[in-house]
Order: sequence, then C-alpha cells, then structure tokens
Amino acid sequence: MNEQNLMEHYSDQIKRGIMSAADANVQLVRDLRYKVIVGKVPADVRRALFAGVKEGKIAHAKKTSETPEAFYHPDFFFMLKEEFNRLRLKKMNALKGVLTRVGE
Repeated sequence: MNEQNLMEHYSDQIKRGIMSAADANVQLVRDLRYKVIVGKVPADVRRALFAGVKEGKIAHAKKTSETPEAFYHPDFFFMLKEEFNRLRLKKMNALKGVLTRVGE
C-alpha cells in the first residue's frame, strides 16, 4: 500500500473506534518502514511516536548536520540509510547546479 492508502485505512480505523490516533501514527511508520521528518510535527503526533519508541515498536534517528530526523521500523534501518544517501545526493546535486551556474 502507498502512503495515501494507508492514511485512509487508518483514518477509517480511527473513525470506527478500532484504534487510536496514536496507534495509527506508530503503525503508519511500521508499515512505511521509515518516515523522514522534515519540518514541524504536531506535539500530539510527536508524543505518540516517542511512546512507540519507548514501547519498542519503532526506533528514532536523531537529526544531525547531514541527516534529518526520522522514525523507522527497527528491522529496516538499512532502508533508512539508503534514503539518507538519496537525500544527501539530491542535496549535493542541487548545490553542484548552483555552483556551476555561478562559475559560468
């Protein structure tokens, strides 16, 4: 399932009272394998994700100078590292394009 389908599925589960919004946020990260956080996240969502980290359902990668913050399924850290590499290459190519235009 893609992210949009998962969001609709979990929103339906919440409306039916089958799961809470906090559980849905944690399960979404587990189903997507990882979720890179760029920008702001509402406080209630952040609390739910960190509760999932404490329970051991998901893991957290802190923001560094090279990588954004991310939550991920513990078994799929290798996929998160690949995504970080893709983001790094994208950033380098954008910078390379700017520097090339300045040097011309």
